[in-house]
Amino acid sequence: MTEAGDVESVESVGLKKRYPLEPLLDQREREVDARVGVLRDSMVALSEAERARAVSTMEREDHEVSTSVETRGEADRCDAGGAVVEDLACLHTWLVGRAMEAAVLVQRERAAFGRERQAMQRTVEARSQLAEARAGAKMNDQQREKFLVEQRRVEERKQESEAEDLVNAQFAEWSRRKM
Repeated sequence: MTEAGDVESVESVGLKKRYPLEPLLDQREREVDARVGVLRDSMVALSEAERARAVSTMEREDHEVSTSVETRGEADRCDAGGAVVEDLACLHTWLVGRAMEAAVLVQRERAAFGRERQAMQRTVEARSQLAEARAGAKMNDQQREKFLVEQRRVEERKQESEAEDLVNAQFAEWSRRKM
């Protein structure tokens, strides 16, 4: 099939001036916008989770340091002979309480790490989905550009054909007058 045949067949089906998949393009652009919103929300959640994890870690570390300082002070007092049985019993009770507090802080920190990991996964998924949506929109843009280029080509050929028909008609008229 020749290019002229292609042009005629495209013209015969009534090629529209407007891109026929414009609604799909609009939907893909809305999807990209929605995915950007999801990514933004997931990044905010990730930032909050990171901040919560950092606070939790800092609380646990502060607790460990304060417990270590207090325990060292009591150990020094015991070594110096200044502690009595009652003091040792109180120290033991205090250490048990501090160990329970430490366990709670460790659980909080682990939970914060878990929330941070989940937020990271959601952010990675959101980035992936945004990339897919952008690729779909880009593909539609490229198809639309091809459509518009073809539309211009068809229009140029139509104008060339009309000009050729006009020249041929004028030549035929001129030839008829000459005879």
